[in-house]
Amino acid sequence: MCDALIGVHAFTGCDTTSCFSGQGKLKALKLIQRDEDLRILFSRFGTSTTVSRNDCLKLESFVCKLYGKTSCTSVDKARHDIVHQRFKGKKGAILCNGGLDLCQMPPCSQVLSLHILRANFQTLIWRNAVFQNPSIPKPEDNGWQRNSANELEVQWFKDAFIPDELHDIVTEEICTRTDEETYDDDSFDSDFLNDEEDIATDDEDGV
Repeated sequence: MCDALIGVHAFTGCDTTSCFSGQGKLKALKLIQRDEDLRILFSRFGTSTTVSRNDCLKLESFVCKLYGKTSCTSVDKARHDIVHQRFKGKKGAILCNGGLDLCQMPPCSQVLSLHILRANFQTLIWRNAVFQNPSIPKPEDNGWQRNSANELEVQWFKDAFIPDELHDIVTEEICTRTDEETYDDDSFDSDFLNDEEDIATDDEDGV
C-alpha cells in the first residue's frame, strides 16, 4: 500500500492535479485498500511515461465507485444515471424541476483521460526526484497545453467542448436567454420618467 500512496495522492488531487469534488481522499483510500488490483495499479503508477488502456479502464471504474456507482464501469454511463435519477418522472419522462450541481458529477471520459495523464506525469516526476538528471517527458504530451503567452495550462478537452452539430442550437439558446434577461433601455427610461412626472405632479398639488 505504501508504494501506491504517491500515485493515489496525485490521482485524487494535489497542487498540480484537480480533485474529484465532494469525494475525499479517505474514501478513495478505503476503496483501494479493499481492492488488490487497484493497489497494484497505483504502485506502478508513474513508473512509465504512458498508461495502458487496461489501467485506464480500471481507473475509470474506480472513479465510478468513488461517486457511488458501483455497477458502472463507464463514467459517461455514471453521469447519465445520475442525471436520470435526479430528473426522471413517471413513465420515464424527464422533469425540469430543481437543478443539479455539475461539480458534484464525475468527469466525462474525455476529461478523465487527460486527468489520468496529468496524474501519471506528476507521479513520474515525484518518483524520479531522487535522480540527478531524470528523463522527464514534455508536459504538453501529458494533459497540459501552452496558451498564446507560451504558459502551461490544463488541457481539459482534446476535442470541442460542444459537438459541432449542437453548437448553433446551444449558442442560439444562450443568446435567447440573454435577450430575455436584458432590460429594454428605452422602456425602462420611459417608465422611470413617467414615475418622476407623477411624483412632481403630486408635489405641486401638495400631496
